[in-house]
Amino acid sequence: MAVLASATLIYAGACLMNDAWDAADDARTRPNRPIPSGRVSQGLAATVGAIFLLSGALLTPKLIPVLLPVFGYGLFHRQFAGFSSIVMGLCRAILAVCVSWLAWRTTHFDDLYLPTPWFLFYVATLWLYVSAISWVAKDEGSKPSRQSNVGIMLAALPLLDAAFLLPAGAFLAAVAAVGCFACAMGLRHFAMAT
Repeated sequence: MAVLASATLIYAGACLMNDAWDAADDARTRPNRPIPSGRVSQGLAATVGAIFLLSGALLTPKLIPVLLPVFGYGLFHRQFAGFSSIVMGLCRAILAVCVSWLAWRTTHFDDLYLPTPWFLFYVATLWLYVSAISWVAKDEGSKPSRQSNVGIMLAALPLLDAAFLLPAGAFLAAVAAVGCFACAMGLRHFAMAT
């Protein structure tokens, strides 16, 4: 449970920090977002984001490697727009590797962690898929039709997890992932995609 809470805090913190870093650009392209519209201050978003990131890292220090691409993306994605989508995918891929390593360590204390080729294929696919979501999302402010595409792509992410969990023998986890997809599709009607 600590890993789930930690990953959630890191993800939420990264989202808040990204919104704070993008406030000036969002004021031009997406003025209805919380910071440009004045509903949330840039300072508050940055402060809460930093607290979430720090809390997630302190709760599960083994997830600290995820912070490097998170900060790299946040600080440089505007300057290197083509490269930033790849870094966003890397954030999710590194998280998958860290969580897998932590799960491995709970049962194999002295063994060397060697991920299976199937897991490495999953991580590479996850990296590409999240990179694609990020690439499509980067223009959603100027192309409103993309917002729906991003929402569907985000909602479908658990299906990717299920597609790799089922052949690996994790039937209940695959069913849970499909349930997450159903919930995400239902919630799309109540929240913006990004």
